Amino acid sequence: MSAPVPWLELGDAAPPDRLAWIAGPDGVRLRAGFWRGEGGPVVLLLPGRTEHMERYGPFVRGLTARGASVATLDWRGQGLSDRARGAGRLGHVGDFAEYQRDLEALLAWAPVAEAGAPRRLIAHSMG
Repeated sequence: MSAPVPWLELGDAAPPDRLAWIAGPDGVRLRAGFWRGEGGPVVLLLPGRTEHMERYGPFVRGLTARGASVATLDWRGQGLSDRARGAGRLGHVGDFAEYQRDLEALLAWAPVAEAGAPRRLIAHSMG
């Protein structure tokens, strides 16, 4: 997954400290971001349907200002992540469990796995 990871310059969203392509369990390329806070929990921010991480810029800034680290991803078929093979429509999955496995890939990503802080979950809509 050596292709450059794009960041969309939208409003006042600050790019993450780490931005990477991570692999879903079936090889689908997922875009993941991690902002490091100081001394707080790791907040897993799960976007809503059809959304992308840049949309949460002001919210992420507020969390990191309070010491929290934030990890998020663009779900498969949404944002800048790839669609699953054979998925015809944007955001289509054969089973919601595919999203759960994508979350497992985010949790296994080194910045998240190595953070060692308590975890909190904030989700919007389908998140």
